[in-house]
Amino acid sequence: MANANHNSSLRLLDAVREEQVQALRLDDANEHARARARLLQAIDQIDRGGRADRVGAEGRAAQPAKPSRAGWRWGLGAVAAAACALAVVFAWPSERPLEFQVDGVELAANQQTQVIHAGARSRALAFSDSTTIELSPGGRMYIDELRSHGASVVLETGEIALAVHHEDDTSWQVAAGPWTVHVTGTRFSVAWEPSAQSFRVAVVEGSVRVEGPEGETADLRAGDTLIRERGEATSEPEDLGADDTNLGPRPIDSEPVAVRTEPQTGTGDGAAASETETKPKQAAPKPPRWDEYFANSEYAKAWDALAELPGGIEGEAEQASADTLLDLADVAHYTRHSHDARKLLEQLRERFPGSDEAGEAAFALGRLAANGGSQAKAATWFELYLDERPQGSLAGDALARLMDSYDALGRSADASATATRYLDRFPSGPHAGKAQKIVAR
Repeated sequence: MANANHNSSLRLLDAVREEQVQALRLDDANEHARARARLLQAIDQIDRGGRADRVGAEGRAAQPAKPSRAGWRWGLGAVAAAACALAVVFAWPSERPLEFQVDGVELAANQQTQVIHAGARSRALAFSDSTTIELSPGGRMYIDELRSHGASVVLETGEIALAVHHEDDTSWQVAAGPWTVHVTGTRFSVAWEPSAQSFRVAVVEGSVRVEGPEGETADLRAGDTLIRERGEATSEPEDLGADDTNLGPRPIDSEPVAVRTEPQTGTGDGAAASETETKPKQAAPKPPRWDEYFANSEYAKAWDALAELPGGIEGEAEQASADTLLDLADVAHYTRHSHDARKLLEQLRERFPGSDEAGEAAFALGRLAANGGSQAKAATWFELYLDERPQGSLAGDALARLMDSYDALGRSADASATATRYLDRFPSGPHAGKAQKIVAR
């Protein structure tokens, strides 16, 4: 009997080792499920083999053998080994951040946040959770954050089409200028043109939630399209008269007008007539200011314009208002100068305590800390925002991010309490599915 248990346990351990090797190769949910099925099948086969060995042993013996302590130890060891293997196959892959390929090429870790440009042809991104993104020609985007259950996508310009794979805890978002699109699993497209401040979302399947710059929100379903234009109207051309067909300013590179001076007569000196031409000077156009670039969401150009100022971004911040400090911090954040963004936000909170902008700065500091991997600091900032602005326009996002931070820190009770707060206030919010899952643990 002990020999039969021993043989069964050896076969089980061999299966465990094989499945651990397979688990290290898991790339998607389908392979994960297949590995799990293989392990369960191996355990079932070993169990049937063990029963057959016991039947054969009993047929050879006059009296059924009494199970030995060694047999129990082997059996318990097999159960423990199976539990370890199941933990590897079931739990380990789900904690890994998503991975993705661009046009079939997998990116290294240090390349995953680089800006992706689409020239004359579109670019295809394929993620390990089966989500796909297509970046249309001329577009520009990057992945701001990768998680085990989703990602944050930043569309700098152009259009992307997404097909997001749905699971209970799926959480994807797309940022385009001042708009954010939250999604748990659907097919939709987002277009953003910074120069015209033109934003569009079209939902093909499922639903999304859109949050705007002025606190507006919109829930869209299949067939819905949301279009917003924030560009400022240009001034009308000056009226130069009904007979003048040139109603616009003269192009800078146009030919100058010749001015002819007639020769003077009657001077008595017989001076020869002279003719001169003068060319009017045209002032060189002034380059746009950083805030003009910022208004068009051209953050890289805004950063370069700030760098050319005498004191740089720090000099501009010294006399800036609270609202302008937030803009400067956004320029630094969107150009990936996180250290400068953090300094500006902390300066804002010090100079303008108690203001609405100070509350927004607390939220932004929490986001920077979370993106940098410091979940404890992130939780502190999100808690502070909710204390200072419990009814603020960012309260939903702050609760969701606080819930994520607590969850990442292993603070299950705090995560569950925060998830309950979220569901009480936003029962149909974009993070309700994940909140329900945390509460149900």
